[in-house]
Amino acid sequence: MTIMPDKSKLLSGAAATAMFVFGAPAFAADAPATDAAPSDASSTDIVVTGEKRQTTLQQAPLAITAITADNLAQSNITQLIDLNGFVPGLTVANSGSFVRVVAIRGIGYEASDNLSAEPGTSFHVDGVYIASPYALQQDFLDLQRLEVLRGPQGTVFGQSATGGILNAITEKPKTDAFGVSTELELGNYNLVRGTATVNIPLSDTLAFRGSVQRYYHDGFAKQTSFSSSYGKYGLDDADRVSTKGSLLWKPTEEFTAQLTAQYFNADEYGAAQKNVDDPDPNPRHISQDYPNKYKLDFFLTYLDLQYDFGPVTIKSLTSYQRTRNHNQIDVDRLDYATLGYYDVQPYWDNDVDAISQEINVTSNGNGPFSYIAGAYFLYQKLGQHILELQGTDAAPSFDVTYPVTASNLPYNFNYGLDSNQKRYSYAGFAQAKYEVSSQLSGTLGLRFNHDDFHSSNLTNFGQYGGPVYASTHENALSGKGEID
Repeated sequence: MTIMPDKSKLLSGAAATAMFVFGAPAFAADAPATDAAPSDASSTDIVVTGEKRQTTLQQAPLAITAITADNLAQSNITQLIDLNGFVPGLTVANSGSFVRVVAIRGIGYEASDNLSAEPGTSFHVDGVYIASPYALQQDFLDLQRLEVLRGPQGTVFGQSATGGILNAITEKPKTDAFGVSTELELGNYNLVRGTATVNIPLSDTLAFRGSVQRYYHDGFAKQTSFSSSYGKYGLDDADRVSTKGSLLWKPTEEFTAQLTAQYFNADEYGAAQKNVDDPDPNPRHISQDYPNKYKLDFFLTYLDLQYDFGPVTIKSLTSYQRTRNHNQIDVDRLDYATLGYYDVQPYWDNDVDAISQEINVTSNGNGPFSYIAGAYFLYQKLGQHILELQGTDAAPSFDVTYPVTASNLPYNFNYGLDSNQKRYSYAGFAQAKYEVSSQLSGTLGLRFNHDDFHSSNLTNFGQYGGPVYASTHENALSGKGEID
């Protein structure tokens, strides 16, 4: 059991906070899903859905931490990177200033810059696997709770994960209450974070819930070496917009349909990374002479259909997601006057499109035997395009026509990558649990996975060469067995 600390983490750079809250209790979570220890034995059971069926945290046959929306707000946890130190065994780190590396018990996404790699620890939103490591930069919005499952999850979730899974569970529309809430935070560095949420019952069976958030602050660091064409700019800045909308239809007690769409956009200068040879001793002054740029567009939509037949519940989860990430980088993080050369990347672009379909059957009831069985399909279209220019000319040209070919190769070309990949993944999984007594139970699980992978990769160092094509086809059978 993890006891969540009852304290607030100070907002970086914030000097004042103003909050305005309006609304009804409909916005509170139905159950305070946190793994803080109850103050006494008669406390209300803590409900989690870590294994696709509701159970109490104490009875769930896995290592799980659940953090409520209140815990997240009190600790100023607004995105994944803020979770460090709050969940046992979980670490979240930056890689290259625009990728999140998530690991549980040391197992994670060690090759996050390589789109052909699959994560050992995966991130989900309402059970939907987020395929792009760049999309893990998004801000949390309208969460009910965050569940962190430690250990292999391939016999319960469609997308397998060896280290574990983080599942962000969002608030659902409610048909019984109208509510509006707004929140405004203000701070120095012109910090503004504004959030608004509305829940609208459209009828006894239909409801809509929408949220929007705008987050902005000036850079905490400054670029001090610049040419007139670039001007000055701040690093470690924020300029983000998050939106989410959900439509819930519940015509009967047995059937529920929910359509959700969310969008996240960031347009920033990116992280401040100082060269150890920077002549300016001020740690917040960066002497780079080529402007950084960081842009991220992430769109996700999914349809959740559930029907309760009594003994079992059948669920269909269909999703589409699109990620576009553009980075422009001063690789040397210094200026020509100090180094005598330049090393820049006019672009490091990443494109990810993914379609997934999961169908599972989950047993109901409180008998000694319970199970879940499912099938999963994932299609990913991946693209990565990198150009790096390097030289010693004092007035370099960075004008580039994309895509780079043998006919338009820049004179200062150093490295280039054009990679296009497609992955088709098919899986079937099942897990069963039998309770011998209130203190003893056993769990068995099985998973079969088939993957087709096709790629076209063009990698060049200093000169132009043709692409390399590759295809792989792999089958894998894995299982799980445990006694609790």
